[in-house]
Amino acid sequence: MKRISLLLLWGFFIQVTFAQFPLGKSAGQEITEKALKGSIFIVKQAYQLKDKKSGDLFGKNGKEEFGAAYSYAVLTVLGGYAPTNIFTPWENDKAFDEYKEKYEPVNANTWLRSLEHKAVYNKISISEPESNEGFSLFNISDTLQNQRLGIDGQTGEKDGWMVWLTSSESLQESESTAVTVLPINKKITINEKDKLYDIDPPTKTGHILGGLYVCPTYKGGGHVEYLLVGFAVQKDNKWQMYVPFIGMKAESVKCAPATTESLEENNGLTPINKNKSESKKKRGKKTKKQ
Repeated sequence: MKRISLLLLWGFFIQVTFAQFPLGKSAGQEITEKALKGSIFIVKQAYQLKDKKSGDLFGKNGKEEFGAAYSYAVLTVLGGYAPTNIFTPWENDKAFDEYKEKYEPVNANTWLRSLEHKAVYNKISISEPESNEGFSLFNISDTLQNQRLGIDGQTGEKDGWMVWLTSSESLQESESTAVTVLPINKKITINEKDKLYDIDPPTKTGHILGGLYVCPTYKGGGHVEYLLVGFAVQKDNKWQMYVPFIGMKAESVKCAPATTESLEENNGLTPINKNKSESKKKRGKKTKKQ
């Protein structure tokens, strides 16, 4: 009878545990994932074409953007961080090839969305990005201040989480696809001289968007705060962790609001400056008739 009771109790414990945490994930992974989701976003960087002779700007197919690239961004107390190649979205866009002799690419609007499937992209204003070791820092609006991660600029051994961002399909193919957060417990020792550390990527995860390394710090009352240590960067099919914060102090930053205008839809290239000037002329003609 005692043995049956113990088996029933153990079965109840397993059922409750799996009800709280998805199959295959530990409690630590689940807590880390939930804590970081508000600080990690998908970033969309759009670009336009600029006529080399006239300076006129063009979008495509009635839109104010000619093309766009997608990656991820991490919000910190220093500002936003994203892979540097997101800010040159034309480099991997084959559609730009036929226009590059007469036009040059220029960045347009920047957008953020959450990691969930079919989440809405919100237009944001950022400063000119500052790049280093494949990652760029940019100032961002204070509207997301409460979701920013603190940074860890200390050396020594870290017992934290390498958090990988993966998806079943490429964001370039489907911009609304869900992105999975996969935390893997990892110890690493940070010194004052090295900025790059070798890391192993997860296996059988589909598309790897990138990753970040965080360390939990335990506050009073059971509160846990996660500090950002570094980012995963890929070079020549090799993954490394880039640590930019050693000796750095955290300071909040501000950014000016964005100013954009919507455009009417047309086929092919959309002349942005021309549309705006024509609309002004029409408004002027109406005023004279009155």
